[in-house]
Amino acid sequence: MIRDKLVFTANKRLQEKLLRDNELTLEKAISICRAYEQTTNNMEEMNKSETKIDKVSNKSQLKQQERMGNQRQNDCRFCGRKHPFEKEKCPAWGKTCSNCGG
Repeated sequence: MIRDKLVFTANKRLQEKLLRDNELTLEKAISICRAYEQTTNNMEEMNKSETKIDKVSNKSQLKQQERMGNQRQNDCRFCGRKHPFEKEKCPAWGKTCSNCGG
């Protein structure tokens, strides 16, 4: 019988689904197989998408880390030292110069 051949050639998970139905007809078996195949394909696509999303996320995190590690280190116009270009981090920012009074 075609229905039986379909059941016994299916993979283990699909066999379990097919054998749960006590009144399995060929039409029901085909319907269950199609639904299983579609679900499997959808799961594979979702897994591929998640992998791509992880890759994009990891790449952007890496770029952010690079930017943070490679902050511009210039001669500061307030103190003359080299430090990340943020005036709030400068030890001379907001202070009065003891040399020129400026």
